[in-house]
Amino acid sequence: MGVGASRIATAIASAAVELETLTYERDGRVARITLDRPERGNGITLAMPRELADCVERANLDPEVHVIALAGNGSGFCGGYDLGSAEAFGSNDESPESKAAGSPLDPRVVAANHDPGGTWDPVIDFQMMSRNVRGFMSLFHSEKPVVCKVHGYCVAGGTDMALCSDLLVVAEDAKIGYPPARVWGVPTTALWAHKAARRSTGASRPTGRRRPSSTARSRRCSSGSPGCRSTSS
Repeated sequence: MGVGASRIATAIASAAVELETLTYERDGRVARITLDRPERGNGITLAMPRELADCVERANLDPEVHVIALAGNGSGFCGGYDLGSAEAFGSNDESPESKAAGSPLDPRVVAANHDPGGTWDPVIDFQMMSRNVRGFMSLFHSEKPVVCKVHGYCVAGGTDMALCSDLLVVAEDAKIGYPPARVWGVPTTALWAHKAARRSTGASRPTGRRRPSSTARSRRCSSGSPGCRSTSS
C-alpha cells in the first residue's frame, strides 16, 4: 500500500460510524460487510440500512478496496425485517431516529401504523420504507462490484439486499422468497421484477411462496438453458 493510500484508508477508518447491526472488515482488496444479528436471523432494523450505506461508502472511498463481499453471520443470510424485537425500529435514545419524534421514523409512529386494530397510512409507510430502500440501493449504485453470499434463509427484505448486489453466490439449500407479497404486493426495491421475474425463481414472488435454490436451478437447467450442468452430475 502506498503512503497516500494508507493515509486515506486510515482517515476513512477513523471517520467510520460505530456499527450495531453489522461488521466491516477489509481483507486485502476485499471489503467484507457482514450482517451481524444472528440471534435474530440477521433481521433488519431501521439502523441496518443506514449502516449498510455507510459501509458501502467507506469501501468505495478506500483506494485499496477493489470488491465488496456481503454475507450474513449465523445460520442464514437474512430473515427479513425484525418485527418481533424492541430494538428493531430504533429504541436507542442516541440514534438519529430518536430525534425525529412524531415523524415516520419514530418507533411509536411505526408501531401505531402497524396496529391491526388501527388504520394503515401508506404515506407513513412509504416515508419510512423509502429511506430503508436508499440504504439497500447503495449496493446497487456502488462504484465497486458487490458479491453477495446467500445461505439459509434469504427472504423479504433480505432479498432486497441480495438482489441489489452484482453477483450472487447461493448455497444449494438456500431458501429464497418474498412472503410480504401476500399483504403488501410489490417488493420495495422492485429488483425482483428487474432481475428475477423472467426466471424460475420469479414464479414464487407473486404468491409469496419460498423456493429452495436447488429447485429453481434444476428447473432452469431442465429448460435447456446454455451452460447448465445436470444436477445429477
